[in-house]
Amino acid sequence: MKKQIIFFFVIIIAIIVGINVYLKENNKENIVLDQNTTTTYNDLMFFNVTATTSIKKVVIDKPIVTTVLRTTTTLAQEPIVKPVEIITTTTKKENVLTKWGLGVNLISSVSNNRNYDWYIDQADTGPHSGNNCGPSSVIMALKWQNKNTIKSVENARNEYIPEGGWWYPSEISNFLTDNTSFIMLQNITENKIIEQLNDGKIIIVNVNMKDFTYNPNEEQRVDKFYSYGSGHFLIIKGYKNVDGNIFFEVYDPNNWHSTYQDGTPKGKNRYYRSSEMIYSINHWFESIWVIN
Repeated sequence: MKKQIIFFFVIIIAIIVGINVYLKENNKENIVLDQNTTTTYNDLMFFNVTATTSIKKVVIDKPIVTTVLRTTTTLAQEPIVKPVEIITTTTKKENVLTKWGLGVNLISSVSNNRNYDWYIDQADTGPHSGNNCGPSSVIMALKWQNKNTIKSVENARNEYIPEGGWWYPSEISNFLTDNTSFIMLQNITENKIIEQLNDGKIIIVNVNMKDFTYNPNEEQRVDKFYSYGSGHFLIIKGYKNVDGNIFFEVYDPNNWHSTYQDGTPKGKNRYYRSSEMIYSINHWFESIWVIN
C-alpha cells in the first residue's frame, strides 16, 4: 500500500512539472491579427491535485496591448479546462478637428453653406487677379444669395477701377449698394459676429493679413496658409467653438490653386482665430458688411 501511495505522488509531481514546462513554452505563442491588435491563444488543461493558484502575465511587445493569463487548480475528480482571458486595445481613429489643428472637442458650430459651390479662387479672375480679392468677395456674396447670378468677378472689376489696382471699402459699399441688400456694423466684437452668423448671414470683412498667424502645415486648416501680410477682403461664413476657442470659418479668395491632399482649395472653409480676426477688423477698417 505504501508503495502505491509513493508511486501516486511521483506521478503527481511529474504531471506538475510537465504543466509548468507546457506553460512556459505555450505562453510564447502569439498570433498577430492586424497592425493594432495582438492576442494570445492557449487552451490550458489542469489536473486538480492541490489548492494552488498560478498567475502568468505576458506583456506583448506592442505599446497598446497587454494579455493576462489566469489559471487555477483545485481538488476534483476530473481535469478542467480554463480559457485565457484576453484584454486588447485598438488605436482610435484620429479626430478630424485635431488633424485640422483646431483642437479636440466640438462644442458648437455654424456653417452658412449652400447646396452648390459658390467659392471663388481669385487666381482665375482675369488680368487683374492679383488685386481681385475685393471683387471676388462681392461676387461670392451674390452667388451665395442667388446661384443663378450672371455677374462675374471680371464684370465687377470692369465696373469699378477697370484699369486695375486695389479695391477699397468704398468700392465694396458702392458695388453692394448697386447689386444687393446689406447692412454695415461697427465696434465689432466676437459676439456681434456670432450673432449675425447664427441668423444665417455671411459677412465681408476688410483685414490686414499681417495680424494672422501663418501655418506651414500642409494638411491643417487653421490660420493663414500664405505669407502675404497686408490689406485683404474675405468672407466669414461660419464658426466653430472647439475646446472653448472660437475659430471663424472663412472663404478666403487668396488661394492661387493651393489644395489639400483631398483636392479641396485651402482658402475654402479655412479657420481663422477669433482673437486675431476681431483685432484686425478693429485696427484696419473698423466696419463689416453683413449680407442678408
